[in-house]
Amino acid sequence: MKHLKTYNYKEALNKAANLCSRKEKCASDIEKKISGWGLTPEESDQGIDWLVENKFIDNERFARFFVRDKFRFNRWGKIKIAHALRQKQLPAEIIELALNQEIDAQDYINTLEKLLRSKAKRTIAIDLYEKKAKLARFAAGRGFEQDLVFSVIDRIVENGE
Repeated sequence: MKHLKTYNYKEALNKAANLCSRKEKCASDIEKKISGWGLTPEESDQGIDWLVENKFIDNERFARFFVRDKFRFNRWGKIKIAHALRQKQLPAEIIELALNQEIDAQDYINTLEKLLRSKAKRTIAIDLYEKKAKLARFAAGRGFEQDLVFSVIDRIVENGE
């Protein structure tokens, strides 16, 4: 088992500020880190407040970066991204705002279409029904909305892919 080092308030605050300045973090991520450093809950809350006031932590900024990265690089759908942000204890308003600001509707559809076309080429199925089901499960696992998934699948299948 790894031994966790304890820090005094000032050391912990400096360490947390350093972490936040190197990589975008949300309040819950830093809260977990700080709590493992031996601070009291009051000191931890005070430290988080200071980091927020001094713009080291900004949950809205974090959510925008997170949405942009998970969509562009991981090609996740809105459902999966929103779930991951809820796991980080971000408010629903911030999640919704970030999803709407950072994901262009046409890019979203194009990304889903590319993913499904690629998957369709590699999917072996007995019949059309099985192929559609496999594609739908794949897209659902990526976090795309069911109605959008089926409309794109129908378009792809109609073109004989």
